[in-house]
Amino acid sequence: MKELNLAEKHKELGGIFFEKNNWNIVNDYGSPIEEHKHVRRKVGISDISYRTKLEIDGDKKYEFINNLFTNNIIDLDINSGTYGAFLTNLGTIITDSYVHKIKDIVLLDLNSVVRNDIKEYLEKYIKLAKCQLVDTTKKYSLFTIQGPKSKYLVSKFTGGDIDNMKELDIDIFQIKKIETFIIKKSRTGELGYDIYVRNVHAKKIFKEILEVGVDFDLMLFGYKALESLRIEAGVKKYGEDFDNKNFLHELDNFEGMIDYNKGSFIGQEIITPVKYRSEAPRKIVGLVVFEKLPKKENPVMIDKQMIGVIKSAVYSPTLKKNIALANIAKDYCEFGTKLEVLINKEKFSAEVVNLPFYIRN
Repeated sequence: MKELNLAEKHKELGGIFFEKNNWNIVNDYGSPIEEHKHVRRKVGISDISYRTKLEIDGDKKYEFINNLFTNNIIDLDINSGTYGAFLTNLGTIITDSYVHKIKDIVLLDLNSVVRNDIKEYLEKYIKLAKCQLVDTTKKYSLFTIQGPKSKYLVSKFTGGDIDNMKELDIDIFQIKKIETFIIKKSRTGELGYDIYVRNVHAKKIFKEILEVGVDFDLMLFGYKALESLRIEAGVKKYGEDFDNKNFLHELDNFEGMIDYNKGSFIGQEIITPVKYRSEAPRKIVGLVVFEKLPKKENPVMIDKQMIGVIKSAVYSPTLKKNIALANIAKDYCEFGTKLEVLINKEKFSAEVVNLPFYIRN
């Protein structure tokens, strides 16, 4: 079982832990619903150091990743990033990933569940490219600051100008003489920033963030609130909403994950025709489920026919409704389609809605 670098500090602050993907992480600090609401209203911080962090180095590092990744790495500016996926030869998803150019390395930010699979996949090709792969998951701590006040907090914390940062841009600051990476990244549908710092300095940086955060009513939030926030925002998650059985075009945002003009990449010959000639047989859609909260893999029905399954579900503190992400047959994905969800052998009414469930005005 892997432990967060600041596990003892989180326990002092009231963190309640649970096991997820071989990590012992903070589920909540006493009230996941209040943590959720606070991020929507003000600003919160969560320790997500359990996410897989991989570095690629070598003279051909950009070309190496570009040949495997669906989006364009070559044309990225230094200290910026993009979002896409690694695919199999059959076009199914190995994992989605954020890819960043930071200084002279490539940084991959991925869900913790894919750590072994993606390392095995990359190592299969990396020797031919004469590049090096380093797992830095236990080398760096990763904190995410999310909420409408996050920019003001991060600006004061860094003492720098972050107004011109675009989504996935990176800036590097010296905080108390400690090199700290700031990445603008929304994980919740709110303005957000990730903070990367070496573990040896993490306690000092975390303390500084909490002290600065007092002026902005900063609240700690755990995994449970992060999940309800990302589901409201319609953010699909590998290992929960899709996996290696799914094709990229089953995701509603897949077009933004692919650069069709960048040159060849593994899986391209399978997914490119979809853009021009066909449609995925299944889609991941949003559902509002009435009366009862469903669970993962509950069947989605129309009449007596099973047309899909629930992938993620949560009570939405913002909308005050039961909401879910479901993988269903394409013929039933239109907004307003009336469906049913089978929960403990009883059917409950549901309706297809547009994603995301929540958008900040």
